[in-house]
Order: sequence, then structure tokens, then C-alpha cells
Amino acid sequence: MSEHEQLQSFHLFPQLPLDIRLEIWTWTLPRARFINSRYQPLQARAEFPSFPALSINTESRSLALSYFTLTEIGVFVDFAHDYFHLPLKSGGEDRWETHPQTSNAVFKFRDFEHAKKRFQGTFEYYAGMLSGLKEVVVQLHVVGLNMASMTPEKNEKMMGEFRAWAEQSVKENGKNGAAVKVGDCGLCEGCRRMRKKWHDGAASMMEQAYFSFGYTFGSTGRR
Repeated sequence: MSEHEQLQSFHLFPQLPLDIRLEIWTWTLPRARFINSRYQPLQARAEFPSFPALSINTESRSLALSYFTLTEIGVFVDFAHDYFHLPLKSGGEDRWETHPQTSNAVFKFRDFEHAKKRFQGTFEYYAGMLSGLKEVVVQLHVVGLNMASMTPEKNEKMMGEFRAWAEQSVKENGKNGAAVKVGDCGLCEGCRRMRKKWHDGAASMMEQAYFSFGYTFGSTGRR
């Protein structure tokens, strides 16, 4: 057997104590993911394919299914740890993402004014469904802002003011224990231009705001 083959195999794994095997299986599970509720089944399965623990053996699958649930769009999600981008709405039928165990809800707005108009009504609609809500993430794009006059200080001030307003709205809807995090989306062209314009110092600030949402995915949060 070559050295490479030896590194790829660990034949004594079944002899390890059960708690250690389960800990190892847990490390193989996907990190927290940002899941767009608008995905169609084919797109969702391409973006979030099945992961090894679901099919290695009965033990690994059982462990995986203790965290993950198969949804109507054909992908397994972890309602307690994944982040779900919910559509802006104030009525209509319940959605599969509004599971009692859904912990992290993400709402995306094109700018501050749009968020001010839509956040409260949208959150009121979802609040009663998300009984396990722990974190509310608000993504604000820079579309529509006057980029020439915007500065890191102004942006940070606006983010802070909106966060305080959103926190009050969340509390009024009975979700006192839910943390509210506000920042740019970190992905669109406008947000990227803003980071580039502000150079290293501002990019650092914006990245800190974005990654504080939990999108670093360095940990599953399950241990």
C-alpha cells in the first residue's frame, strides 16, 4: 500500500468509541449556509448537493438527519443553523422556510428608505411563524445612494440608526431574544464599488459588518 493510500484510509475508525465517531461525523457536515428561498429545485440541488454523511453508513446518516431535514425543493437544510433569505411580503401562504426551528432569517433591501418602508410589515408577517428565531439579518444595498457623498462614517451612522430602529421593531413583535445585525450584502456590484472606493480601512469595516452575520462559516455551530 502506498503512502498516499495509507493517508486516505483509517481502518480502525469503527473501533473508536461512539462519542468520538459521532464527533468526527459532525465535522463532516456542511457549515452554515446562506439559502435563497427563491431557488427552484434544480438550482437548489446544484447549489446545495447532497453531502457524504448522508450516504456513508447508517451511523453517519442518522447523525446527519438529526440536524438536516429534506425540504420541498429537494435539498437538506439545517433549520437551526442555516441562514434563510426570506422574500419581502406581508401576506399569503406559509413557506417551507418558516419552520418552527428556523433560527436565522435574512431580509434584503435595495437601500435604507426601502428597508424603512418594508421591514416592519415584513417582519410582522413572519414573526408569528418563526418561533425559534435567534438572529435577524438585514442586508442593505447601496443602490440609489449618492456614492460621491457617502463616506465610511456616514454609512456606519446610517447602519447604526437602522439597527436601533429594527431592534425596536423586533422587540415589539415579541422576539426580544433575537439579535439584529445590519450590513451591506458584500456581493453586489454597488457594495463592491463602495469597498473599492473606501480602500483598505473602509473595506475592513464593511467586511467586518458582513462577516459578523455568520457567513464566515468557519464553524458549524453544532459543537
